Amino acid sequence: MGPLAHFTLAEERHQKYYLKRYSNATQKLRDYFLTEEAFNKATLVARLNSFVKGYGTLSALKQEIKQWPGKDTEKLVSLVNQLKW
Repeated sequence: MGPLAHFTLAEERHQKYYLKRYSNATQKLRDYFLTEEAFNKATLVARLNSFVKGYGTLSALKQEIKQWPGKDTEKLVSLVNQLKW
């Protein structure tokens, strides 16, 4: 398959649907990612949405974050540690 020719972003109410069930964690992430666009595009937010859906563990995610290139990984791991589920 080739590259995706067309992509339509889901409506706001569908963005990070599973993560939004955790209002404390979502608010902390929104405080870090200051705009709606930054929140919706953040790899960390997408991975946490996947985690709360049941894919992976927090410890595995923290190890993954440490491998991300070009990211402020220590700050992101610290942010994950601050989240209240």
